[in-house]
Amino acid sequence: MKSSGAIRLALASISAALALLAAVPAQAQQTALKVGTFGGPFEQITEAAAKAGKRYGLDLKPVIFSNSVLPNEALVGGELDANAYQHVVFLNAEVRRRGFKIVRATDIYTVPLAAYSLKYKSLADLPKKAKVAIPSDEANQGRALLALQDHGLIKLKSGIDLNTHNPSLLDIAENPKSLQFLELAVPAVPKSLPDVDAALVNANVAHQQAKLTLKDAIAVENPSTTKRYTQLLVIREADQNKPWVEALVKSYRSDEVRQVIQTEFKDVMTPAF
Repeated sequence: MKSSGAIRLALASISAALALLAAVPAQAQQTALKVGTFGGPFEQITEAAAKAGKRYGLDLKPVIFSNSVLPNEALVGGELDANAYQHVVFLNAEVRRRGFKIVRATDIYTVPLAAYSLKYKSLADLPKKAKVAIPSDEANQGRALLALQDHGLIKLKSGIDLNTHNPSLLDIAENPKSLQFLELAVPAVPKSLPDVDAALVNANVAHQQAKLTLKDAIAVENPSTTKRYTQLLVIREADQNKPWVEALVKSYRSDEVRQVIQTEFKDVMTPAF
């Protein structure tokens, strides 16, 4: 017959083994999620959210896109669980035009669009037929054109609903200086500065690609426009009540994300939470 000490030792061993076994499923229980985003600042924000996500039982995997249309298509098609790259105007336009059943999960940050030049000190100084680089994607081209309109360089067609429509070059009604527009992928816009008279792009991209801050800008869009284009975390409408959504929102509204915004992009981005 075993002594009471031996029995206690055996029970302790069994308890330790059970605890070890319980720990393995705990890690395996992490919910794996794929989040679509762009490279650069967008990817850095999602990587910070991924670090925070481990605290909330999530295993976030950034999926990088270079085209503004594909992440929503991938989300609707089930290839992604969420995406974090678009602003509210672009989301509204996608829902209205394409019937996508996707919704805002939370706001992430705001970033102004600004104009930069190596040759001129203001947009008003631009000469006739000046070469102006603007983003080629729908989500950001509209902002650039609105900024040019606000500063009196062009006039867009009347009646545009800015809550659902991103203006494009086709929406220009008046161009008194006959500005020549060069459409480029967002990361290439700041790099084009030596070859153009001015370039308009998101301030965080200008900071990352060309080490420019808002102090270097020759013009900045209106604050109300910046707020209108708040960057979002987006999910499928059908997933709104799933338990991982709350954890994902917490991940993007975390101290890790706030720290990246306030250290890496302190002069050009502002948390929206």
